[in-house]
Amino acid sequence: LEDQLVPARAESAQLDQETKAVKTEATARGKELEDRRSLIDAISDKKNNYAMKGVSIFELTNMVVKNKGNMVRIGDENRTLTVQVRTKNDKQMTELLEDISKKEIYGVDTKTIALQEGNTTVFYDSNISVEVK
Repeated sequence: LEDQLVPARAESAQLDQETKAVKTEATARGKELEDRRSLIDAISDKKNNYAMKGVSIFELTNMVVKNKGNMVRIGDENRTLTVQVRTKNDKQMTELLEDISKKEIYGVDTKTIALQEGNTTVFYDSNISVEVK
């Protein structure tokens, strides 16, 4: 009986080692799979929820031109575009702000509309913050 027990114990020990190796491999593959899943989720989120800033800049530029304004500078921070705009009168600036606010995908904010008087030119200047929703 002892002669049969020795090979059975050896086989059992070998099976235990193989089981541990398979569990270790499964754990490693599971972690790799989870990493890939996270990467795919991140890519999907960026693709589906990406703020189309290029399109937004194009639309804002068209609105500025339509209201006879000049775009001086464009800044970008996360989902907010800051556009410095100059117009010849306050009515043009107000109409521009109204046009931007009519678009549902934008949240618009401006702190001031300042009258700038130079030697020969008079214009209104404002930094308009546009949140791309």
